Amino acid sequence: MSDDAVTVVRAGQSLSERQAFITAVTPFLTRDETANNQVLSIVDHLGRGRMAKAEVELLQAVSTARAGGPLDTLSVLVRTAPYNAVLPTGGEFRHREVLLADLLTRGVALPGFTGLANEAAQAAEWWAERTGKTPKVVTRLGIYRLTAVRDKLRAGGVMRLATPADRDMVIEWFAEFNTVTNNALRDPAEAWDSFNVGDFRQLYLWEVDGVPSSLAGLSGWTPNGRRIGPVYTPPSARKRGYAEALVAELCLALLRTGVRFCFLYTDLDFPTSNHVYRDVGFEQVGEAAEIELVEAVGLS
Repeated sequence: MSDDAVTVVRAGQSLSERQAFITAVTPFLTRDETANNQVLSIVDHLGRGRMAKAEVELLQAVSTARAGGPLDTLSVLVRTAPYNAVLPTGGEFRHREVLLADLLTRGVALPGFTGLANEAAQAAEWWAERTGKTPKVVTRLGIYRLTAVRDKLRAGGVMRLATPADRDMVIEWFAEFNTVTNNALRDPAEAWDSFNVGDFRQLYLWEVDGVPSSLAGLSGWTPNGRRIGPVYTPPSARKRGYAEALVAELCLALLRTGVRFCFLYTDLDFPTSNHVYRDVGFEQVGEAAEIELVEAVGLS
């Protein structure tokens, strides 16, 4: 499919095809590594051979004049079913529109869009006009970046990796996390299984006097950073600074290995967690949104 001098390149499902796509689009994505930290970690995940059986849409809009070179990338869209389509920032909407039209023409059903707030809203409106769906903002997300941990006195305790013995407790915590995050982790048991696999995703606990009191996940890689999440403290251990202490310790450990940036997303409707991350040393550098496409309600 083409629009003037723009055409769509769709990656195949094999590992080699996914890796070729990643090589082609990474220069485009890293023009704004912070805003695109989520999609960079997703494609890194795919390039390492994970989610091999997942249905994936990897779309690249390129100039027909010199198609194929990484500098020709005009827009990118990534979707791993059953999740939202993720919209990296960069380029013009008319180039992203070509990718959306490709999905629509092929009958791909999307639950929604995730990206910078204004860009996700624009794509959702475009899709809604052509499908009769109604866009609904589910979560407003602060994009946070850290380059140095703020030096201050924090709650006592020790950080350790989660072990199989923690499984039942963590699954229970994940289920509680889902109740306040629009089911962000989907299946808690599957979320547990996705952590502590190689160096891609690891799960850490903050332990106080031998009792696990907070949890933080270490998620995907970007070229110069790591993503952190989820972060959760059970109600019985809240307001004691455990989450702050854990995230600070985890970020310090990452920076010591040469990581330049730590990234995380927070729900902007929860001011307490946003305050905690600022105390660690994170700064908000943007706003993203998760937008669902729901069935329109007819007038009675």
